[in-house]
Amino acid sequence: MKLSTELQEKGFQLYNVMKEDLQDFICIEKVSHYKYVKQHKDFFGDWNETILREAFLNKMNMAYFEKIIWKEETVGFVGYDLMENAIDKVFIRLVPEAQNQGLGTWFLNELKEISANTGKPVLLAVIQTNPAKLLYKKEGFQCYNKKDVFEFYKYESYRGKEYTTDDGLGIAAF
Repeated sequence: MKLSTELQEKGFQLYNVMKEDLQDFICIEKVSHYKYVKQHKDFFGDWNETILREAFLNKMNMAYFEKIIWKEETVGFVGYDLMENAIDKVFIRLVPEAQNQGLGTWFLNELKEISANTGKPVLLAVIQTNPAKLLYKKEGFQCYNKKDVFEFYKYESYRGKEYTTDDGLGIAAF
């Protein structure tokens, strides 16, 4: 993936994540998600950095895991895993100063392009109280399930797929 020209002109850069980025990952996770975890403490329990360390190490094995640098600081992480039948485990974590700069839209559009090229849906989960779900909806993701404190979203590209019409008149290609 490559950042859009607009994001590059704003000074954003993408870099591979290294094991040395663990502390930045934990800090950004806390800054971007602590309030949502706290709102659902009955479900999540207390903030647990051990779980975050394990999550970081698991993400190191994903198909895509990058950090976002801006003004010489790590301001976010993005990633996904390419599974047999889906683009899954999608995540976007940004410090507040990097939000509303176009990074989320850029990343979702990149995922939608991968979906179009592979024919695989993009799957992601979001805590129900996280306003990021408004961006997912705006970008064409559909909520397909709600469980516990999560909403589950899916984006399916229809490019290159064929569907029979309800009236039996034939096949429509997109």
